[in-house]
Amino acid sequence: RADIYQWAALAVGMMTGIWLHEETVIDTERIAAKLYERKVPHIVVQQLMECLQPVQNEFVPPVEEMIRRMWEAIPGPAWNTDRAAAWWRDNQTIETSL
Repeated sequence: RADIYQWAALAVGMMTGIWLHEETVIDTERIAAKLYERKVPHIVVQQLMECLQPVQNEFVPPVEEMIRRMWEAIPGPAWNTDRAAAWWRDNQTIETSL
């Protein structure tokens, strides 16, 4: 269970800037609001919140299963190097020398 908590805490930290520690009292409303503000899909927020709860002796799916569920919830094609290159081409700023 500790590895699942740590995985979720890392994901939350990377997406929101809210860094959690095991002794931290978790403000799930604040975390969820930050995630929704960043347009994180509901299923991803739900899975992360479940992983952060101190539930004992309940079945928790393997991390790989949770990741699979989250990827399935994200609309549109998966991000890859071709899409990243296209994004940079479309969003590249033109620099001018003074």
